[in-house]
Amino acid sequence: MSFTKLPAELQIQVFSYLSNRDLKSVRAVNIRCRDNASVWLFRSIIACARYQAMGVFQKISLHPVYQNYVKEIVFDATEYERVLAENEKAYHRLADRHKELKNVVSWHRHTKFKKYQLLYKEQEEIKQGVLVQTIAKALEWMPHIHSIVYCALPRHIPVEKKDMQEILPRGIVDRRIMPQGDTSESLENGFHHLIGAIAMARYNKIREFRVERYPASTWPLPISPFQFEHFLFSHPTYLESGKYFFHNLTSVDLAFTYQHGAAIAQEILVNMHVLLREIKDLRRIRIHMPRSATRFANPNTIDTLTDPHSFATFGLNTQWEHLQCVDLQGLYASEQQLKKLVAWGKHTLESIKFSFCILSTGKWSNMVEEIVYGTSIKEFVLDHVNESYVGDVLFRELPELDAAPWSYEGQVELDDKGERFFHERAGKSVYAWRNLLTELD
Repeated sequence: MSFTKLPAELQIQVFSYLSNRDLKSVRAVNIRCRDNASVWLFRSIIACARYQAMGVFQKISLHPVYQNYVKEIVFDATEYERVLAENEKAYHRLADRHKELKNVVSWHRHTKFKKYQLLYKEQEEIKQGVLVQTIAKALEWMPHIHSIVYCALPRHIPVEKKDMQEILPRGIVDRRIMPQGDTSESLENGFHHLIGAIAMARYNKIREFRVERYPASTWPLPISPFQFEHFLFSHPTYLESGKYFFHNLTSVDLAFTYQHGAAIAQEILVNMHVLLREIKDLRRIRIHMPRSATRFANPNTIDTLTDPHSFATFGLNTQWEHLQCVDLQGLYASEQQLKKLVAWGKHTLESIKFSFCILSTGKWSNMVEEIVYGTSIKEFVLDHVNESYVGDVLFRELPELDAAPWSYEGQVELDDKGERFFHERAGKSVYAWRNLLTELD
């Protein structure tokens, strides 16, 4: 039997492994392949503050067949910068530092700048209501969307390729050489547009919200990363829109960008706390702060809503009856807080992972015994976690070599008899504190 005669279900399954470029090629084979490949080609569509991309977005949403294939909206949060659109010298200074642009012939340089300027102008126009209204209207026509992805790196569609040639890319600009105070700052951002559109459409089928991670090697860092300031709203209606959006979620994956020392308004942390607690049927939660974040946090503020590293700030004291997966990185918590989380999900949790987290009080060994021997949670991982104090010395004040033995790693495994045990990296043990007590005695 030739491939083209396979049942539609099998063809669709095979096509799921292909890239978009390959899917486009497959669609040219015959009508049947075209229809079956389209299921995956149009599964995810891009929304952003760009006319060409939103034109395609709207066309797909209006297509009587393709509109039913869309399951996910990827929001490209990158933007063209005002300071570069208004200052040709600043634009060329940055272009000269970009390896793919520094050799652009001189008589094209002004033309490329004018193109950047035009794209910036169009971007600002579409942000004045068109973007929100277009997404909201499209949600009425695409009934199967269940996932939203927030992306801090540029995403393009093929028709934009010509416009993107030989101009500075959006979203990644070296702030060290940007004029001070001139980066495009606004209380309103892509996150606000998203939740505003969803609330406007009264669309209640979104179940997953994921912040896409960018590679650790990315440099310069994205100008529009997902950060705490996204929860600072210029108008109370945005908070209400956020409540509507979060209320229906079952899966939340937040990757925050945060620099130590940056001031975070109390209002921001309270808003974030309110929105995360608004989720009523959470199944999966993943919250990642930068790995180094907790080395600078204050362990005395972990029970308040004033510290961005606090377990309480993220609404994790909430009891979710159907919670299945927890993945936390870069947070402070107490042993009691984590034990309560485990107790609430004792019969539903399938996976727990703590990475670069610090216990302000209590011991990780107690958590290991609680989870490994007191529950049937299948996956339990500790990745570079520690207690805030080693003896009476703050962990963060220890030299790197002295701190290494007190940073724990391990996971639950089964022995030859099928018994659960906690497998740790050689030379490390969550019970090391007992040896310290013996030495002190």
